[in-house]
Amino acid sequence: MNIFPRIAIRIALLMSLILCLTLMSTRMQADTATCGGQSITLPFTDVTAGNIFFCSIAEAYFSGLANGTSGTTYSPGNNLPREQMAAFVTRTMDQALKRGSRQATRKQFWTPPSETGLALTTVASPRLVKSDGADLWVANFVPGTVSRVRASDGKLLETWTGATSAVGVLSAKGLIFVTGGPSPGKLYQIARF
Repeated sequence: MNIFPRIAIRIALLMSLILCLTLMSTRMQADTATCGGQSITLPFTDVTAGNIFFCSIAEAYFSGLANGTSGTTYSPGNNLPREQMAAFVTRTMDQALKRGSRQATRKQFWTPPSETGLALTTVASPRLVKSDGADLWVANFVPGTVSRVRASDGKLLETWTGATSAVGVLSAKGLIFVTGGPSPGKLYQIARF
């Protein structure tokens, strides 16, 4: 009985196994890339430095928004169920609140119920408030006006008249729209100069 073919088969199998392990070990390593001038290493073996979303995935991971599908995989190509998306949205909103409020970072979400202590400014009879990113726009129902209030300090900047029974305000594409009037309602646009 010739044992050389058996040894040759075992050697070939061993070489194949070593080759597979070598290829797998190079795939099983995390990757490092530069994001915002800083060297970042992710624990995920399936997100390479060449991925155009590497820095976004790193930000989501390090901010606590997303943990990945396991300790070493992110699964960037997988579909996202609605329940996981809801968790991402909730975490994002929580983080925005924490970053945007000194009281929230100290977990002080309640302020004293003193009306005079809370009022930033006086407007007619507010129904709805919207932001254009810089200022607040307040629809005042009874006088049919719209007030523009500076968001940073609550200072009343301007008041527009002419919207009958102003109920709602919308800021879109740099324009301000106001809804109001008896049935049928009207849509007004504030001309900003």
